[in-house]
Amino acid sequence: MNDPDSFIVTIEELEPGIFKVVYDDDAFYKGGFVDRKREGQGEMCYGEGQTYEGYFHNDLRHGNGKYEWPDGSIQSGNWINNFMHGEGELFDSESGDYYCGEFVDDDYEGKGTMIYGDKSKYEGEWLNDKRHGNGKFTDTKKNTYDGYWQNDKKHGKGIFMWADGKEYYDGDWKKGKMSGYGIYHYACGNHYEGDMFNDEEDGQGYMKYANGNEFRGEFRLGLPKKGIMCYDNGDIYEGELTADPITSTDVPHGNGQMDYWEENATYRGDWSKGKRHGQGTLYIIYDDYDDYGNRIQPKSYSGEWQNNMYYEPIRQLIYQVNRNMIYETRGRIPIR
Repeated sequence: MNDPDSFIVTIEELEPGIFKVVYDDDAFYKGGFVDRKREGQGEMCYGEGQTYEGYFHNDLRHGNGKYEWPDGSIQSGNWINNFMHGEGELFDSESGDYYCGEFVDDDYEGKGTMIYGDKSKYEGEWLNDKRHGNGKFTDTKKNTYDGYWQNDKKHGKGIFMWADGKEYYDGDWKKGKMSGYGIYHYACGNHYEGDMFNDEEDGQGYMKYANGNEFRGEFRLGLPKKGIMCYDNGDIYEGELTADPITSTDVPHGNGQMDYWEENATYRGDWSKGKRHGQGTLYIIYDDYDDYGNRIQPKSYSGEWQNNMYYEPIRQLIYQVNRNMIYETRGRIPIR
């Protein structure tokens, strides 16, 4: 926004200390003029239609003044050596953005408030025309971010609060993404504390579900991967998990151990989408006695499982043409 190169054509003194100066590019000036230089208060009309009204020193905009473009954009405030420097305002008619705050060499720098053309708003610190430092941003949906910025992106510690007030994230950010350690409280009631990466739970963390279940362990891409799940009914599972697309819950999947509280039982082995499936062993401990006063011995079911059903080999005696033979068939024992 420096003055275009131009040469003086005429100088006319309108009254003592007030001159009219015409330049060769159709620009003209009216105001204080000393030693062929603009000095003091004056008004400059540039050849391309811009105007400046304010103070000059040594032929440069210097002091308080207002600069206007033909499209309606306006910049006003304090100037030093032709640049906005200090407190000022800028309205950009093309984008609709309005800034009010501190400038350094025409750049937003220091503290300032920007109201964007879409009515979103930022209040805070700036560096080289970019949000940098501590600041608060409110988007068009009234969601807010209050925290640190770097190079125009959320970076450092910050809190993002959704407009409904029910969902928020409080923690670390990196280049505009939730990354590092943080606390994420969901609108549904789920509550997470732990590692984040690229806006998802990723690493070691703890999740308290709205239904009362709790998981502590490893997360990957927003989902529990491996750890300990404590259910609200007292059951405890330790092992690998996955998300059930039908129920939208995190269920055992892979290898793991489930301790059943009510049944006083433990299953160790393979799982598939929340069901015992593959090779595994179920141990049942009985807190009871038989009719003879003897404590009932624990039982175990070890072998193949399919969809929570245990397939147990059963030996049967088969008569076949002059000889006996023994062979095995398969039966199913359903266990919760």
